[in-house]
Amino acid sequence: PRLSCPMSSLRHVVKSRPYRERSQPAARAKLGLLEKHKDYVLRARDFHKKQDTIHRMRDKAAAKNPDEFYFGMNRSQMTGGVHKKAKEAGPSGDELKAFRKDDATYVAMKHKMESQKVAKLRANLHGVSQQQPPQNKRTVFVDPSDGGGGGGGATSSEDGGGLDGGASAGLDLGVGAAAAAGGGGAVARRQRKAESAASLRLRLALRANPSVFPA
Repeated sequence: PRLSCPMSSLRHVVKSRPYRERSQPAARAKLGLLEKHKDYVLRARDFHKKQDTIHRMRDKAAAKNPDEFYFGMNRSQMTGGVHKKAKEAGPSGDELKAFRKDDATYVAMKHKMESQKVAKLRANLHGVSQQQPPQNKRTVFVDPSDGGGGGGGATSSEDGGGLDGGASAGLDLGVGAAAAAGGGGAVARRQRKAESAASLRLRLALRANPSVFPA
């Protein structure tokens, strides 16, 4: 058996003769570059593809029925052995103008309908916050161990459905919690937190519907 050389991994390091391809001889320089095998493969594939197409067309022409008819033949003509379909007449200039006028009328009508819907919705939503009474209620339980005397208890406040009602309810909630707790650091923090939340709701209400709070 053949023994593998322990230095076989170094055979690529040894300097070898550079790879060189034969170029076109000077006597045949007028024919262009010398064709290589990969160039021949591409040329042969293209040639055989064209030959197969020609054979299929010949078979189709040989098996053609002379009495074959399609309605498309009425709108086509042969020019130089090539079938050409006649172009269908499109709409005239007056018809195009009429189409565009109809489109503009339809768009204007839809715009008017949508504008009326928007105006009706705005009229129905105007002053909703003042008309609706507050619907939600909130109960806050105060722990007597957080602050001074006053004892434990619960305060109930109404969280209004309107924008101004929610802001006033938040302010009342903070004041009621502070009064029930009777002082102390935790109660003061709760009061500041309630006041900041109420002011935030008030700013959001003003930004969402400025007409509710006139200047």
